[in-house]
Parts: sequence; structure tokens; C-alpha cells
Amino acid sequence: MTMKTRHLRMNIHSIILPPTDDEENTNEIDSQDLVAAPSALPASNVLSTKAWTEKTLCEIESEWQEWADGNSTMYIPSVVGSISSALLKAIAGQIGKKLLNHLYERLFPTPDPITMEQILEAVEQMLNQILSKEVRTRVHLELEGLQRNIVTFLEDVENFEKRIILDAEDDVIQPQAIIDSIQTLNQLFINRIPQFRNPDYKALLLPLYVQAANLHIGFLKDVVDNASEWGLNAKQKQEFTKRFLDAIKEYSNYFISTYQEDFQKQFTKKIQYVLKYRNFMILNVLDFVSLWPMLRFDKLIIKTSSYLYESGQQTEVNIDPTYPYSSWANLNRIFQGFLNKELQSVTARNFNAEVSIAGNPVSLYTRHLTMGNLKSSYSGGKSVQMGYGEGGGCPSSPGVKYCEKYTVTASNMSRGLTHANVGHNYSSSGGSSHMRVIDTHTVKFSDKTMSDVSTLLDIGHSNWINYPEYKIRNIIGLPPFLQANATNLIDGPQSQYRPNDSGTLRTVVTSFQRRDHDPYTSYDGGIRHTMHFGYGFDAVTVSPLEYFSTYNVSDKAGFLSLERHGNNGDRIVIPAARESHHGFIYTLYNPYDTDYKVDIYLKYAAPQQTRIGLYLNGWGTTPTVHTQTNNDGIEDMGPATKIQKILSDFTLPKESNSALLLENYQGANPLYVDSIIITKAGVTPISI
Repeated sequence: MTMKTRHLRMNIHSIILPPTDDEENTNEIDSQDLVAAPSALPASNVLSTKAWTEKTLCEIESEWQEWADGNSTMYIPSVVGSISSALLKAIAGQIGKKLLNHLYERLFPTPDPITMEQILEAVEQMLNQILSKEVRTRVHLELEGLQRNIVTFLEDVENFEKRIILDAEDDVIQPQAIIDSIQTLNQLFINRIPQFRNPDYKALLLPLYVQAANLHIGFLKDVVDNASEWGLNAKQKQEFTKRFLDAIKEYSNYFISTYQEDFQKQFTKKIQYVLKYRNFMILNVLDFVSLWPMLRFDKLIIKTSSYLYESGQQTEVNIDPTYPYSSWANLNRIFQGFLNKELQSVTARNFNAEVSIAGNPVSLYTRHLTMGNLKSSYSGGKSVQMGYGEGGGCPSSPGVKYCEKYTVTASNMSRGLTHANVGHNYSSSGGSSHMRVIDTHTVKFSDKTMSDVSTLLDIGHSNWINYPEYKIRNIIGLPPFLQANATNLIDGPQSQYRPNDSGTLRTVVTSFQRRDHDPYTSYDGGIRHTMHFGYGFDAVTVSPLEYFSTYNVSDKAGFLSLERHGNNGDRIVIPAARESHHGFIYTLYNPYDTDYKVDIYLKYAAPQQTRIGLYLNGWGTTPTVHTQTNNDGIEDMGPATKIQKILSDFTLPKESNSALLLENYQGANPLYVDSIIITKAGVTPISI
């Protein structure tokens, strides 16, 4: 791609159309049109709250251990979260160039592979399936062999780096020994890891297999990063770079396709189990897959992750709904709410009644505590309401002891809530001999101090749910009559509300996402993205779903979010424009007292040739792109992507907002974008 720099006069709120030819516009630029008024704070305030980037791995491991000990929704060993954190910190450049050491220490803390056995125990419990004795023995032997060979390799590296040449007759350092050790371990991975692909236990073995893949990819990453120190020549480094990228492709394709095949089978079960299964597989498998491509960068902060969906606990079979797999795309969009906004409040319409049971002692009564509807409100005036006008009608029988309808609003949702307590119990015979609980629906949320921030119904009987490093991003009601609709990304989920009817929400779904701490996120009704370049980091990801505003959009159809399993969140689709060009504006914020020169990469797919535009503060380029044959080879719920630099050596002005415009043109084809990556100028990802 040949870059042609072009000029576009723009600010955060208004944009002048860019030229449609390929000539550079050299008109004078009004700086007031390029950036919005700065909202600068001292650099020392940027990360005032401790985030994962500021914690040691030991601190993070302690949090995951505490979580695992108290988690009641499903059994997940704490090491799973520790490995994700190690990968995140490796990508952020915070654990040096020895990723394999960190992974090995956590997966094999003892001479026996007990940690891997714990992972297997967890997945057997989740899937209610047990490995045969023969397969279990074979897997155990493979793990022991893998452990021994990694130990040998790590010892060889240590000896080499200490200049202890065991087989040398003189003091000259000979790199051939370490190169032989590298080749031996790589061949072992290639030969032995396929043992985890047993066709009778494909899904069951995924969490074990992915940890073996983590070790292989971590090993290859170390070889590429330490090639010079370990004596590899240029040809050998190129060879291992290719092996590193090929391993990411091969493993990713297997895990994504195997998960997707098994995920579709879960829809014969209740939606609560489907979401639980999905959360389990994201934490145990897919989160790692999403991080592998980002290992190509160094000192990169990944600001988002896939969403985890937590539904309310339900006890009555006939109230817990099932959905066909064909409804999943719609459910996935609904659960995420308005992705480019911040959740600010949740309002519930509740019904509370107690009625004495005729012919029985006064102490025996039925009780209804139900939620008729829930309205989720977001920054920028967006909202979505689900459910019925009323949660129930007051009985006319003489035994009514108490009946009330009321509305409760839970506000301050955008202050970083991390814990949810959602319960929905229905029973025709439950409770003690003196009371029957007929319908009880509770919803509470809190920050990490566990103090109640809001209570929609003042009763609590289920456990608090949280995930270390994850924050609540959305809360939405799930009504019984949920209808599929063609929700585009811009309009977001549509309200499904019956104001003249009475009924009860099936449950409330809380969405969690791992997010980098960003005190400047909320801005003028939208989201902006802080560029953390002042803390030793060289790059930041931006989710394409978190745009600040649309640009020149006259027809919203075709603007979609599509689920991705191996990405740090879902992807956007920008269709071809009906007229001229259209797209999204993203707000980037540089809070520091110095300008930064940056390059901008896209992780994108263009399976058919298309013309796109990318502009930063009015200057940019309009390349023609095509990824049908030039891509990373990873098939993930759509066309394969590539990571490509689009803008080079542009300026992010100090203490200011900058406007980044991403657009597609008339007569072009759809553009699929997984991630926007902002790097300091000159930062180059691993490539061949």
C-alpha cells in the first residue's frame, strides 16, 4: 500500500467532507477545527486507581485465588486467571523476554502436573463428562513428558546465559548447543501436542490443550525475542518467526472451530447454562486465543476483552427459558447494550404482595416479589426498556396482607461497579412450614468494597458475582416474549416493552468486561480513549465498537457488530456508503504534557477489494485494501483479518483530544474491523 497523506478539516462534533480525488489538500488548517477543547489533568493523575498494569503477578494471583475460593457459580482454578494475566503483562512489556518461564512456573508449581489436573477436573465438572482411564493416563504421561523437556530447555538457557558451556573445551561461547535445545523442544511440541486432540473428547480437552498451546507459543515468542542473545542468525530467526505466527494460526483455528461446534450444541439446554458454559470457555480457552495475535507487539495495553454474561439464578424449570441457536446473535447484541456509551442508571418497576392462604393459619401465606420491567439508561440519552408495565396486579381476595407497586432507580452505575447479586427464585412449595415463597426477584450491584451501591429489590439471598479485573458494562432485562430484531450497531438494542400488560422478567443479565483503568473514559455523553504513553507503554488498543460519533451516516443498515471468539471483543462492519463515504469518529486523549508521534494499525478484513479512509485530526489517507489472499489465516466467525499499518508518523497533541475518523466509500465493499492499534511512531510488530 502506498500512503498518500490527505487533509480533512474536522473537529469532534462536526466534519467537513474529505476530497474525493487522490490529490493532497494543502489548504491552511484551523487548529480549532482539529481538536476539541482540552480537558487536561496532570499526568500523575492518569492512573490514580490501581489497575492490572500496576499490580505484580503475585498480587493478581492472590486476587484470582481469593476469587476461586469464594466463587459459587462454577469451579475454575485460579491458575487460569493467572495465565491470562501473565500473557497480558507479556504483551504490555512488564515481565521481560522470558514468557515461557512465567507460564511454566504457574502451570507446573510441583514435580507433578497437579495444576493441569485441577483444570481437567474443572472442565469435567462443567461438561458433566469424564475422560476414560486410558485417555487420562495418556494425557498425564504427555504432561509429565512436556514438563521434563521444558525444564531441560530452561536449564539449557540458564546455563548458556551464564556462559556455562558444559561440552566446550575452551572458553569460547558456542551457541550451537542452545540452538539444538531450541530445535529439540520445538519438535517435541509439534510431535506430542496433537495427543490433546482426541476426537472423542474434543471439547473436554480444550482447556488442557490450550495451556499446552500457551507453552508452545510462549516458547516460540521467547526464541524470537531472544534470537540475538541466543546466537540465532537472521535465517534462523526468520524461520522461528514464521513458526510463531503459524502456531498462532493453527491453534487459533482449532480452538475457535471446536468451541463453536460445541457451543451450538448447548442450546438444547436452558439459557442460564448456555451463558455459564460460554463464560467457562472464555476464561479457560478463548481469552488466551484472543491474546495470542497481540503477542506480536511489545509494551501494548489491551483495553478490552470479550464479554462475560451472568444471568440471574433461577430454580423453577418452567421459568428458565431455552432459545434456539439462531437467536444467539440477537441475544449477544442485546446483552452488550450500547457499546459506545457508559451505563449510568437502571430503573426497575417492582411488585410486592403478600396474601394469606384461605383455610390455613394466618402465618401461612404466599408472597410475590417480582420485577415487571427494567430500563437501562446510558450516557448521551440512550436507553432500552424490557418487560411489562407492571410486575403483577394486587389480588382482590380478603386475605391480602400487603400489596405495593413501586419504581426504584439504581444510579451511579458508571463509577466502576464490579459485583452483581441477581436472584430469581420461583417455587410452589418452597420455604418453611410457615411461608411459601412464590416468586422472588432480587437485583443488587456494588463496587469492589462490597458496599451496596443500589438495591432494586430489598432482599438478598444469592451470592455476589464478580471476576477479577472485570467491570460491569451493561445490565438488561430478559422478558419472556423477547423477539429477534435487526438491531444495527448505531441504534443499539431496541426496547421490547409492553406498557399495558402485567408480567415478570425471566431474569436480568449482567455483562462483565475486562477493561484497562481509564479515568477519562466518559466524555460529553460518549467514550474517549486515553493513550497511556507516559508510563513506559508504546501502544494501546481501541475497540472499534467504542466510537464517539457517526460520520455522514444516512442509512444505518449494514452497520453491525459481529461476534468474534479470538478477539478482544466483537468486530464492527462498516458497509459501503450509498453516497460518498461514511463511518465512525473515535476520540483519542493524550493527557500528557508532550506531543506524541504515532502510527495507527488496523486489525481488519476486506475479503473484497474496498477503499477506506483513515484520518487523524484532519489528515490521513484513503488506501484500497484487500485481504482475501493476504491475511493471518485465522477463521473466526467471518473473513480472516490482517494487522496493517495505515497511518505513519502522525501527531497526538499534548493535553488534548484528537479525532480519528475511520470510513468506507461509495461503490466499495464491507469493511470488517476487529481492533484499532495506536503505537508510538516506529513501533513494529513481529512479522515475516
